[in-house]
Amino acid sequence: MAAVPRSVWAGAIFAIIGGIGLTEARQYRLGTAVHMGPGYFPVCLSVLLLGLGASAVIVGWTKRHPDTVPIHWEMRDLTLLTAGVVLFAALIDRAGLLAAAAGLILLSCLMRIGRRPVEVALLWGLLSGFCGIIFIEIFGLPFRWL
Repeated sequence: MAAVPRSVWAGAIFAIIGGIGLTEARQYRLGTAVHMGPGYFPVCLSVLLLGLGASAVIVGWTKRHPDTVPIHWEMRDLTLLTAGVVLFAALIDRAGLLAAAAGLILLSCLMRIGRRPVEVALLWGLLSGFCGIIFIEIFGLPFRWL
């Protein structure tokens, strides 16, 4: 089987996620740019993901010397990342945003935490703080910090 350029794989993933998001966002009211409905942001984000994915696929196929990657998935990394997302979903309502973000980042960065613990701690602090300020304080979503 011929190797496929990395940008084609990345573009396909972005396009699939954008397509799923666009399909799911159709059930919400769109609204206008001045009076945004609950579907406005998901639709805009999905369209951006579709465009980014399509452009990455086109660039990947038309590039003269594409960097290729064999079709090989690191199952350990994929499993840890999936477990982190599931843990985040389980903890967000029960333990708050900081604990949920800690679980997600610790599982996602498990292979790196032994070599770079300060980097992982900074990543957790900055991402948790940024998400908390944006989603809890500015948007007023019903999540708790702790």
